[in-house]
Order: sequence, then structure tokens, then C-alpha cells
Amino acid sequence: MVCKRGCRVLASTRAQTTLFIILGILLLGGVTLYIVSTERLSLPEGQIEEQQEIPSQFNAVQVFVENCAAKVAEEGLVRIGQTGGYIEPRRYGIASDPAEPTEGRAVRFDPSNEDTAIAYWWHFKSNNLCTKNCQCGSERPNLRKNQGEPSIEGQLGRYINENLGNCLQGFRSLKQDGFVVQELGPATSNVIVAGDGVSVILNYPISVVLENSEISMKQFTASVNVPIARLYEFASKITNTEIKYPFLERWTLEQVTAFGLGPDAEALPPTAASVFDPSKKPEYWQKSDAKNLMQFSILPYYTQFLQVWRTSNYDERGGYYQKATVPVNETYADLKVTFEYLSWWPIYFDIKGRGVRGDFIGPETAGITGLFSWLGLQRYNFYYDVSYPVRIDIYDPAALNNRGYHFMFNLESNVRGNKPLNCTGTGLPATLPPTGTLLCDPRLFCANVSIATSSGNLSQDAEIAYGHEGEACSVGRISAGKVSLPQCVGSGCTLTVSGHEVFSSPQSLSVRCDLPENHAMCRQKNVVCNNGKVSVSVEPYRAKNIAVMKKRNIKSGGTWNFDASPAPLLKNEYAVVSIQKIKEAEAEPDLFATVIYYGNESSVEVLPGLVPGKYTVSIELYYGLPDAQGRTYVEFKDKIVAGQKVHIDPLTGVFNEGSTTLELVLSQADLDRAQQIIFYAVSSPDSASFDSLDVEDISQVGKSEILAAQFRASIEPTYR
Repeated sequence: MVCKRGCRVLASTRAQTTLFIILGILLLGGVTLYIVSTERLSLPEGQIEEQQEIPSQFNAVQVFVENCAAKVAEEGLVRIGQTGGYIEPRRYGIASDPAEPTEGRAVRFDPSNEDTAIAYWWHFKSNNLCTKNCQCGSERPNLRKNQGEPSIEGQLGRYINENLGNCLQGFRSLKQDGFVVQELGPATSNVIVAGDGVSVILNYPISVVLENSEISMKQFTASVNVPIARLYEFASKITNTEIKYPFLERWTLEQVTAFGLGPDAEALPPTAASVFDPSKKPEYWQKSDAKNLMQFSILPYYTQFLQVWRTSNYDERGGYYQKATVPVNETYADLKVTFEYLSWWPIYFDIKGRGVRGDFIGPETAGITGLFSWLGLQRYNFYYDVSYPVRIDIYDPAALNNRGYHFMFNLESNVRGNKPLNCTGTGLPATLPPTGTLLCDPRLFCANVSIATSSGNLSQDAEIAYGHEGEACSVGRISAGKVSLPQCVGSGCTLTVSGHEVFSSPQSLSVRCDLPENHAMCRQKNVVCNNGKVSVSVEPYRAKNIAVMKKRNIKSGGTWNFDASPAPLLKNEYAVVSIQKIKEAEAEPDLFATVIYYGNESSVEVLPGLVPGKYTVSIELYYGLPDAQGRTYVEFKDKIVAGQKVHIDPLTGVFNEGSTTLELVLSQADLDRAQQIIFYAVSSPDSASFDSLDVEDISQVGKSEILAAQFRASIEPTYR
């Protein structure tokens, strides 16, 4: 082979490579020596560097003390895992409030037992009603003593010092074997949290005598197979994820949205929904019912769907439930994590919006006045404030020599105004976002107006709404006879009072903040300026229960007769009752209510209530098959007419049995004295005649309105 310059270069390169390998080995050895020496130099004070030589006959004493140290350390660790990192939370002011768990620094697993309190690692530290200079906080202890107290190492060391004697019991068990043990000084322990467990170095000077031999012993070691450092690290990552990416609040809002998709009285009030249908009856809720639905049905069930990615109980889910995955960017495949809300923990709950009046929740009817009232627009826009605790349990099945270990802590979910609560600023997000204009911004309310009621009683919780057509604003309650109103000028500016019918006020009330009090315009009837006065006539809504009975058109002996005696509805019958007040003035707001009364009910409530006045009441009576007699259809028997067989298809399913419409006056005396109003509907033909119908009786179908008019006096409602 011919070797030229390339061979020399190759030889040189190999020599350099060998040199680098040798230098690398020396460097690695030096680094290793440095790490070992550093580890040795940084050992905590009191750590054993040289084991004391113990004669074999005294090994039983050493084993006994070290077993006690391990047992007490395990007890302390179990307690730490049960309470969010504290052996005695009260020692550090970690208090709990069983009546309002979101107002304390911990939550009691058992409300009756203060020792079951679990600390919050992240929560809204301020009062739930706080809106300014609010703070969030954490009760997470430090892991190691050198990070400051309270720490898990420090608490565990103190617990061992204070409770070791309970295990040793004066060495009574060793005395039976001939040992005489004398304590020469107090026990002081040094706890070291390592990656895979907990080590205890116990300084405990004792003198031991066995027969003619005596020895002094001082240092003992013990370890507990609980990887508390790793569990603490994992819990901290979950907590930090909640702070940065508020997954609890996001999941809460998913439930609020899912259970409030549209107006449904059996679900939650929707965060946003509109209905354009004059024939559609409004939906109403009670805030207390919505709170109970959240606390007792939604949160206990759906909180447990939360899971941490790549843990042992992680379940690969798609679609909606994928949103319940907590994104912790590290694998903990050997650990199980569960999230839990317990229904016996009271939640903080409130709903705000223009349709909210005390406990009563309804559509934003105050905003549909004047020019566009005929559209039948119902707006449902509600803003949720929700706070509740969530217990997180991290379980390591391999800890404590495969006996398993639980590490628990609490986080608090806080939603304000349909948004995750933000603790990074000086206040909270506004509970009511701004509307299309600045009319409803409370900061711009300018006129301090006195409102006097010339008739009717204005309840203490009545709220005033004022504005222009679709932008009617809830401006609060009357305080000391006054309320602050925004400026609104024009023919569409109207005033309404929650829970009350406003009978008379200026047809259009303009509020002028830009004029001085003595301006001539401020003396006009339909204009009010700052410190002005408005007189209105109001009538409070009376919540009333109604029932429906029927007056029957019955076939007897081949003839039809109207039976004026009232009969209860059958269980398979129901009535749809629509009650609409006849306006006395064009500016008077609409009062319309629809209820469904079933035959198996004693009564049903009319919301928002009734006020004295003229009404149109329409009742549609329905009959459902199969009925109690087992009928699956109602037959009109065939008949030969003029040599031809006449056939009418039978009635099946649910059919209209009758309808009744009447105008009536509900007086103040009637409404105030009666708890229940009984309305009467005409059934024609009534079910008592179903077995004797023939084709000629088809003429009785739809005759209920005629009979109601003919026997008008017999269908007047009665009051109880």
C-alpha cells in the first residue's frame, strides 16, 4: 500500500483520540470524587459518619429503639398524607370552617371532626364576597427544613421527639429479658427526606446494663419506605398547573354550560340564550334549586372525571371528557390520582343577571319594552359565581412495603362572572360584563333619585331596572328612599321594579345628569334630574297556586247533557293554562304566564305571580292514552247513513279533550285572601261517554268553547 500524507493525518487523529479518552477518564474520576466529597461534607448535622460497634448481646436494644423510631415516623407520615402536609394544622393557624369550607384555610373531610382538616394548597384567601384588593394563597408547607418552617422534615422530627416515648414505654418489654436501660438525655431526631423514602437519625443517649456488661448508646437510624419527596413534587406540579392553567374552573364552567344549554326549568339557568317566539312561555328558576343541583348532583359526579395524564388510572378518553385531563408534563405511571368533591361540603354559589330578583330567576323581561315588545324576545343571560373545594388524593401502592400510602391535599375552584377567578391583579373580574353601550356601567350612574310609591307595598329586596328598550339596566335596590340611575333621554326610557307591576309612572321617563337641579326642564313630569323625585304606583306580584277541575259534557240515554258539578282531572289528563293580563295602558309591561297542571297534582304555582286586574285565561285540556281503563284508542262506532257506512278514524295517543277561554277580573281582595285559585275547563265529549260514542257524536268534539259561553257562570274560578 502506498502511504502518503493521509496516513500521517490518520495516525495523528488516532493519537489525539486516545489522549482525549484518557483525559475524559481522569476528568470523570475527578468529578465523581468531587461529588462524593461534596455529598459527605453537606450531610445534615448529626448524621452518622461512623457506625458505633455494638456487641451482639445488645443488638436487641438497638433494634427495639430503631423500630420504635420507624413506627412513630410512619405514624407521622400517614398523618402528613391525610392533612395536606401537616401533622397538626392548627399549630400553624390552618383553621377550617365546616359551615363555609371556602372561607377557611383547610377543609374538614368529616365536618364534625376538626382532626380531618386537609389544607388548601391553592385557594381564594380573601372573603368570597371580596371585589377589591383580593388575594389567593397557599397553605402548602415546605418539604425541607432549610427552606423554612413549616416543613415536612421539621414537623416529622418534632413528632418523633414528642411521641417516641409512647412507643418505648420505659423499655418495659426489654426488662423482661434482663436489660436495664437508663435514659441519659432527651431524644432528638433529624429527618432527611430522600428521593425514595425518609431517613431518621436519632440522637438518644442511653445506658444499657445486661448482667455484668454495660454499654452507652447514642445514635440510632431508621427509614420509612414512603417517597414523600416525589409525592410532594407531583402534588406541587398539579397545584402549579391549576394556578397557571385553572383546570378546575374550566371544568366547572363546562358543567355550567352543559347543564344550561337552553331555557329548561329542570336544568341550570343558561349563561346565554335567546328565544324569539311570542307563543313560547318563559322559563323560571329558583337560585336555591340551581345551587342544590350543582352541590348535590353535578359536582359530586363530574369532579371525579378529572384525571392526570400518564398516571396509573389515566383513561384515554375522547370528546367532551378529554377536557377533564390535567396536563402535567411528566410521567407518574406508578401513581394513582383521584379528584373528589363531597356533597356535604357547602359551596359558595350565586347567580347574577338582569332577570335575577332575589331567589327568583327569569328572562330579561325588563329589557323588552316599548317598540319591540311584540317580538316575544326572551333573553337569558346569567353570570355564575361558584367556589368549592376539591380533594386530590395521590396513591402510591408500593409505599410502606406494598401496603400503600395516600397523600392528600385540597385545591379550590373559584369562578366569578363565568370566568376563572384571577388573583394576579388588585381585584376580581366584573361579574356583569359591559353591554353594547355604556348605559349599564354602574360607574356612570349619575342621578340620585327619590322614588315614592303612591300605592302598593314595595318589598325590601325589590330591584329597580331602568333603561332604553333592549338596554334596561338593573340599578340596584332603593336605599333610604333613593336609587342611582344612569342618564337616558328619549321616548323609550322606562322604569320597572322587580317583583312588582308598575301601574303608573311617566310614560317615558328621561334622566338628565347634564342639567342643574333648578333647570326648567327638570320640572317637567317626564324628566328627572339629580336629586329629583319620581312617583310610581306599584303592585307586588302575588305568588299563587292554581288547580284545574273540569265540567263535563256527558252522553246519557242517547242525549248530551252539561254536568255543572266539578270533577277532578284523571291521572292521564293534563291542562295547559295560559294567563295574560289585559293592559290598562300601552306602557304597562306584559304579564303572561303559562303553567301545566297534571291530574295527579294538587296544585301548581304561577310565576312570577299575579296582580289585581283583568285577565284572559285560556285552558287547553288533554287526554292521554292508554288510560286507567286500559283504552289505547277512543272509537266512534260506524253507522249506516243513507245506505252508506260512515267511518271515523279512532283517536289515539294524546288528543285535545276541550278548550276554555274566559275573561275575568282578579280583585285585590281575591288575591290577598286566597292561597289557591281553581279554574274550570269544559271537556267535550268527556271520557265518561267514550264507550258509547258513534259517528254522530263527532259533533260534540270542539263544542267546549260553546258550552263555556253558554254556562259562563258555572266556570267562574273559585278561591280557597
